[in-house]
Amino acid sequence: QMGFDDREYQLPSVEPETGETAQGHFAEKKIQMAIQELPLHFRTVVILRDIQELSYEEISKIVDVPLGTVKSRINRARLQLQQSLKEFR
Repeated sequence: QMGFDDREYQLPSVEPETGETAQGHFAEKKIQMAIQELPLHFRTVVILRDIQELSYEEISKIVDVPLGTVKSRINRARLQLQQSLKEFR
């Protein structure tokens, strides 16, 4: 059985290999904060899918909910993140 701890994750770096810019660091922090503000049931599935890159089926087993529920939660979480981060587009 796989476990999940939503405090133990790091976003992959989106910065070019030449180094991290202040703006990039700020954007990464905003994304992390937006993820932390999601309700737990959304935060869990979006971290498992988009950060840990697990399949929908794996996530369904880990959180013990139907596959359709996992897909719905991921979609709704992404919509909330888009809304929270719309100023950075």
